[in-house]
Amino acid sequence: MKPIVYAALVALLPVMAEASPLIDTKVTALQAEGYDRIEVKTGRTQTKIEAIRGAEKLEVVYDSTTGAVLKREIESAEYDDDISVGVKYRSRDRDFVGRDKRDDD
Repeated sequence: MKPIVYAALVALLPVMAEASPLIDTKVTALQAEGYDRIEVKTGRTQTKIEAIRGAEKLEVVYDSTTGAVLKREIESAEYDDDISVGVKYRSRDRDFVGRDKRDDD
């Protein structure tokens, strides 16, 4: 395999690993509700979705296995929030809500 093709495939692995039917369903539902900027962050056992619709920012943390909501908050979007339209996927090497249920990210 050519080095460039191999590098491209390796670069896609984190995004491919993050895709799950549960998260895809959540993202599709948010898009249907008018959220046009969505960021999905996958941690060790939790998934955090941040979505912006107009001046509103929604943040929800799910248990990646069960889909249970661990945290949900709605606040005003801040001036420095990324408002580019689309869905972004990222991986983290930690979770977002600790055992004491405080926000870690």
